Amino acid sequence: MNRLIEQGKLRLPRWSHYVIAVISTILVLSIRYAARETFDGSAPFFLGTLAVTFSAYIGGLWPGLLSMAISTIAGAVLFLTMPVEGVKQEAIRLQVAGYITICTFVSLICGALRNSERAAGESAEQERQANNRLNSLFDSITDAFFAIDGSFKVLKFNTAAAEAWGLNESDVGKSLSEALPEGTYVALETPLNNALQLGTVSHVEFHDLRLERWFEVRMFASPDGLFVYFHDITGRLAYEEDLVRMASEQEKISSFLDSLLANAPIGFAFFDRQYRYERINQQLADIHGVPVAEHFGKSLREIVPSTAQTIERYIDEVFATGQAVKEVEIAGEMRGDPGKKRHWLTGFYPVLDKRGDVRAVGAIVIEITQRKDVEDRLRESEERFRQMADRAPVMIWICDRAAKPSWFNQPWLDFRSRNLEDALQEGCFANIHPDDENRVREIYQDAFEKGDSFNVEYRTVGSDGEYRWLLVHGSPLSYSNGELDTYIFSCADITATKAADENLRQVLTNERLARSEAEQANRIKDEFVATLSHELRTPLTTMIGWTELLKRRPVKEADLEDGLEAIDRSARLQLQLINDLLDISRITTGKIQLEMEYAELFDLAEGVVEMVRPMAETRGVLLHLQGDADPIIVRVDPSRFQQVVWNLLTNALKFTARGGEVNVQVKHEGKDAILRVVDSGEGIDQEFLPHVFDRFRQADGSKSRRHGGLGLGLSIAKQLAILHGGNIAVESEGKGKGSAFTISLPTTEGFGSRFRLAPIEKEEPLKKESRPLADICVLLVEDDLSSRTLMGRILSDAGAIVIPADSAPAARKMLRETQPDVMISDIGMPDEDGYQLIRSIRAMPLDKNGMIPAAALTAFASEEDRKAALDAGFQMHLTKPIEADDLVLAVRQLAQAEYPTI
Repeated sequence: MNRLIEQGKLRLPRWSHYVIAVISTILVLSIRYAARETFDGSAPFFLGTLAVTFSAYIGGLWPGLLSMAISTIAGAVLFLTMPVEGVKQEAIRLQVAGYITICTFVSLICGALRNSERAAGESAEQERQANNRLNSLFDSITDAFFAIDGSFKVLKFNTAAAEAWGLNESDVGKSLSEALPEGTYVALETPLNNALQLGTVSHVEFHDLRLERWFEVRMFASPDGLFVYFHDITGRLAYEEDLVRMASEQEKISSFLDSLLANAPIGFAFFDRQYRYERINQQLADIHGVPVAEHFGKSLREIVPSTAQTIERYIDEVFATGQAVKEVEIAGEMRGDPGKKRHWLTGFYPVLDKRGDVRAVGAIVIEITQRKDVEDRLRESEERFRQMADRAPVMIWICDRAAKPSWFNQPWLDFRSRNLEDALQEGCFANIHPDDENRVREIYQDAFEKGDSFNVEYRTVGSDGEYRWLLVHGSPLSYSNGELDTYIFSCADITATKAADENLRQVLTNERLARSEAEQANRIKDEFVATLSHELRTPLTTMIGWTELLKRRPVKEADLEDGLEAIDRSARLQLQLINDLLDISRITTGKIQLEMEYAELFDLAEGVVEMVRPMAETRGVLLHLQGDADPIIVRVDPSRFQQVVWNLLTNALKFTARGGEVNVQVKHEGKDAILRVVDSGEGIDQEFLPHVFDRFRQADGSKSRRHGGLGLGLSIAKQLAILHGGNIAVESEGKGKGSAFTISLPTTEGFGSRFRLAPIEKEEPLKKESRPLADICVLLVEDDLSSRTLMGRILSDAGAIVIPADSAPAARKMLRETQPDVMISDIGMPDEDGYQLIRSIRAMPLDKNGMIPAAALTAFASEEDRKAALDAGFQMHLTKPIEADDLVLAVRQLAQAEYPTI
């Protein structure tokens, strides 16, 4: 244990040694005390020697002495307390003294032994730590390292060596020739022998082919043999090669610069901060008229006093900013040629040192005296040319390949209302009409490629801001390096000529278009007249035929009902045709007016669907209505919008065969309300699709067509939808594939509750009451006998007392002689119309029937006619033909209203 403790494998604190001594002593005393009857009073300290020996072995001298002291005192107290004889007491004292002596001697020996082992352990630990530090040092060396003995066996190597040559622990003890590649060992064998035999440091450089690296190897003596140190010098050699190469290149550059300065056709010089010449070539010295040698160490003011101040300013600028000053023109006189002004084009640039500071300033000098003379002469020539061009009656300018101008004459500047600077910035082809720009540029570039002259006409903006026509002629002007680089242009304003030509062409075009449109209109008119004649004659034929049949006697009850039904159906058909004609007339002339109100789109569609459902059932067509759950509020004229939906539905039913379907869909799409009518009918030919909404146009306009109509329904629907702020679109994939009409309207936000369009509540007097007009006297003014007789019969059957009048004078006479309750008057009458009649009546006294309730019953059905009737004094405006129930209802309303204002 003590060995473990000393070796560091079991380390105990110092105080624990004394604790162990106390515990071991107490344990031994306890054993001795337990065996006191066996040993009686003999050998009281025998077992204590064991505790002392153990304590001294574990803790050294002092723990052993502590154990001895405790065991001696305890033994004397526990085992030597009985009275004894004198001889025995002396023996006990000798025994105690011997015990103390033996224990002291044991403690000294164990302490010495323990100290020796501890010193040996510390020495071993120090050696181990030294070896660890040495190994760490070796491994921390980035270069390869070997330790070998006198027979070149490997004693040790570091990590760098192991990584370089793939060594491991098994290579320790091998010969160096086995550890290293053959080529590497061959290169080292002789230097190794020299270092071992002579005991001196030896080194060698060699290239390791396998590693492709250069090494510097140093070998020096060690106590066991040799240390071998491999230092990688590949980078150093490469750097040295770079230095050699850079030195060679620098020498070449210096030689090149010297040659350039000596043979360049321009002057070079270098100046320090005091403006002294550091270097100058022969060309610049010749310009100065001073030998090269006389420049060195002298300042500018000594060599070129006339230009020194200007040059010094540019040199100062380069030293201050570190930036080059390029293309500076300097003028002055030279010492070698006084009195003559000369010109030079110069440039100044910085010469930097390694730190990037400006060390000197270099100057480049090119004499341009001759060029300046030529430029002066050219400038004078150009000035004369420009003066002549500015007085020319045409516009002239010069432009390069990139359409960049270099000059415009005054007429062009006047034409564009620009000064020369603005015109140059705009370019050659500024403000060309977009339709002409690409064409002009193509012609321009093509002319440059071919080097030809060309003419082109195009439009550009003049001084008045309007486009003007120009006739432009371009001719090659100058060449550079064998290639054309500029054109000269001349042009004239030909707007008036173009306008005259255009007017003539337009007149001819308009004449042709007008003739074509007239022919088309005439053809459409003929087709429409033929269609209108057919559509009007068809129901008229039915009515005349049945009328002739009903005139014959006797007439069967069944025939009478069929005839009246046919006559009623034909009359209503004629009325629909007339209403369509009136509607299209109002729309075309812009006289239709809408009475807008808010309504729910689904309710509007539902009302129309229910109205046409009997027609669908009669034709055997399924009719469906679908809509969103949320209300869709629109602002429309309900009756006019329902007319739009009616036209689309009846059109879909007309072109859908029995067994087909017509679907009406009401929905939201974005911010629009959509009503879509989709049928599975005949479809629309793609060629006719763009003309579906044209007036008087029908897909089948032949005499053998299967479907009647004037071709106005869809056109009316389209126009009414537009008047509502919406539109109608049509889709069809072709014949036999059905069609779809889509009405789109703007929706109205802010209405959360769903409401329905309230239908007009009409009284049905003939059905509810047998004589709804009983005791009501009606003055009926109508110049047409048939109409007067028919309306009189309707009113009489309803119980009214009818007073007929065939003219305005007759009506006034009846008013003076009778007291009618209501007046019904026609508007279109000979000599005096209905407007004049009502005005004259309203001028009569109240007691003379001046305020009799009156209604205008007329075939004049436009909005203007209605307004004119109300303005003249009528309370109602009724349109012919009128149904019997509507006529009776109007009379009763007039009779019951105190002040009718309908």
